[in-house]
Amino acid sequence: MSEIFNFKSFEVSAETKEAAVAQVEKENFHINGDATQAWKKFHEKNAKVTSNDEKEFKLEYLKKKTKNAPGSGFIVTLSSAVVSTRERPWKVVDIKTEGKRDTQKKFDLVDHDTKEVLKTLKSERVKNEKAGEPILDKDGNDTGRVEPDTKVIRPTKTAAKEMAKELIKKGFKGQIDIVQGKESIGSDPVVATVTYTPSKSTKNGRYMFFGLEF
Repeated sequence: MSEIFNFKSFEVSAETKEAAVAQVEKENFHINGDATQAWKKFHEKNAKVTSNDEKEFKLEYLKKKTKNAPGSGFIVTLSSAVVSTRERPWKVVDIKTEGKRDTQKKFDLVDHDTKEVLKTLKSERVKNEKAGEPILDKDGNDTGRVEPDTKVIRPTKTAAKEMAKELIKKGFKGQIDIVQGKESIGSDPVVATVTYTPSKSTKNGRYMFFGLEF
């Protein structure tokens, strides 16, 4: 059997043939064509086929079709994909929150150019060391209320600016926008989920690829 050291053969499962090809061309080699019919005829003509026979077929096919050009390859459809036919392929679930949702301040440090969130400073609910103690007004008079079991530590704009400086010290080059917002703390911030839900008959296709890597 001939030996080519940059030869590679493997299977891919994907929703469509096009998706499988895109994945392989991004990571391995260009797909020059479809060898499915040639693969089927090879198996039809040979009652007993070993793995070595299959490898020899692939190597000969590459030699014949591409003259063993590096970066060339072919696809064989082993089983076709069945695409979803649902007009509304999603499932929506509302998430119920026990009690009142606690919304507090946050600061996002955002790359001005890419809009990527580089860092987030969040409010945090912590144990209150003064829990149970009376709450006094500004004149020192007892208000009749007591300190709760927990308290919220909120981030400040000053702290956000200091964090932005630290990111630049660590190598960030560009403009950082400090964006104030709000988010839920102390409870699940997710209020609903929307999940891709295809037809029950939907299934991925199986595709075999073989080729010569660069």
